[in-house]
Amino acid sequence: MSGFAIQSDSHWNRPGNGNFELVRAKSLSGIEHMFRGPSPSGLRWTSNGNALPIYGGQPRGGWIFDEVSLIQSTFVGPDGNHNLELVAVVGDSTTHASDSPDFRNLAHVYRESGTWKLGLGEFIPGSRGVRGNPAFVQGRAGGSASDFQVIVPDDHSGFRHFHRENAATPRAWVSNGTFLTELGRIDGLSMISSSYGHLEGVAVAGGKLIHFFRTDDGRWMQSSNGVIASDVTGIPSMIENRFVPPGGQHGDFEVVVPLKRGGVQHFLRQNTDLITHNPMNWRVGKVFGAGLFPQRVALFQSDFITTGDPDRVGHLEVIVDDGRLLHFWRDTLPIVNWHGPSGAIPPG
Repeated sequence: MSGFAIQSDSHWNRPGNGNFELVRAKSLSGIEHMFRGPSPSGLRWTSNGNALPIYGGQPRGGWIFDEVSLIQSTFVGPDGNHNLELVAVVGDSTTHASDSPDFRNLAHVYRESGTWKLGLGEFIPGSRGVRGNPAFVQGRAGGSASDFQVIVPDDHSGFRHFHRENAATPRAWVSNGTFLTELGRIDGLSMISSSYGHLEGVAVAGGKLIHFFRTDDGRWMQSSNGVIASDVTGIPSMIENRFVPPGGQHGDFEVVVPLKRGGVQHFLRQNTDLITHNPMNWRVGKVFGAGLFPQRVALFQSDFITTGDPDRVGHLEVIVDDGRLLHFWRDTLPIVNWHGPSGAIPPG
């Protein structure tokens, strides 16, 4: 899962569901972090305000933050909580006005004990000339279980792949090259570490939604039925559902993506089909958010469960960004429906 919103395991030491966590780039103001957690009046969104990451003991100013991707890692801070970590595409404020890709880089930032800090050095080596949104996972695929994996569009065509070997001493980011240049200029992408043992993703390029994966020998390829849909736009989001049907081995792939005509389209790939025995075909789900024209969406599966669901499948949660931040969610029983928006998420 990669995107700008997740559910963390943090719930303020109270019993119940983990907080929803959301980050967005705020240009020269750095990063805005918001979370949804319990309050006396029920669940509510709270903004922690804008923050510049700390580097060398001082806030790192002068950067323009373009796009971000958020995870919760296995690293634990002094307060006992797992760190929030993000990768951001950043530009230099002295050159950004010319919109030159030569001055965009990737920066790794983590939140430890309530403070955002820059990771190993200011930029991820070899990332100069990237653009658009990064996709970030800590994965069981493509390396050891603890490695960080990042893909991000190249300014010209295809995407770049980076990883950080977290079991190595010292830890270091590695650039693995540029891939799938045949896709041309990529508008947005998302990535997961799947139960197949692969890094897998979707990209929006040329108005098409395309599925791809990384092979065991390190090559990135489009899948055989790689083109999922046309007339899409913006930044998509992909997950693998945690629920595995009885007799199956894999959860379904779920994707949401903005449509050019407005609204958000849900797609599903059933990785276990015990009825027709014809898995891995993408199916068109429902459109929600009619009348909205979002630039980006973030999908995650929460631990909220519909009453009476015998399989206890967590809800799908989507944050839609059309200039506002809007929350939609999908239940499981008795009829699968999308709900929302549940009100605009308060701005910072």
